[in-house]
Amino acid sequence: MKIAFISDIHANIHAFESVLKKIKKEKVDRIIFLGDASTLGTRPVETLDLLQSLKCDCIMGNHDDFMVDPAKIYAYTKDKLVIDTVEWSRARHEQRHIDFLKTFKKDLRVPLTSCVDIFCYHGSPLSNMENVKPDSTMESFANLSNDTKDTIFIGGH
Repeated sequence: MKIAFISDIHANIHAFESVLKKIKKEKVDRIIFLGDASTLGTRPVETLDLLQSLKCDCIMGNHDDFMVDPAKIYAYTKDKLVIDTVEWSRARHEQRHIDFLKTFKKDLRVPLTSCVDIFCYHGSPLSNMENVKPDSTMESFANLSNDTKDTIFIGGH
């Protein structure tokens, strides 16, 4: 099975369309979006509409969370430019966009083979606000591993 993972589009419709052209060429079986769809860039509505048209699994990124729950950005950052840009993006969305964002999952486990599964998330396996860093310990992943399978962890951010 060929799976394409897309993450952190951030309302860049041109880059998103380019990636989708490559995915189409590769003839993937499944697309999984790992979060952060429609903030920071200049085309939030078009980007979210295109993502919704794919009917793929979507993981809730921290910026998607900011669209659904505006107060969350203030716990994440004090950077006025980021806050203003997120608010600008939110102002362009209709309720149908927010409703679509609310369907995004916290995480997703995908069976790959009888011995391997994939755990998809945004940020870290525990929170879309955190980061997995080079010095992150394996213990932070241990409780999310499957006892009967090897687990591949794939995240955005």
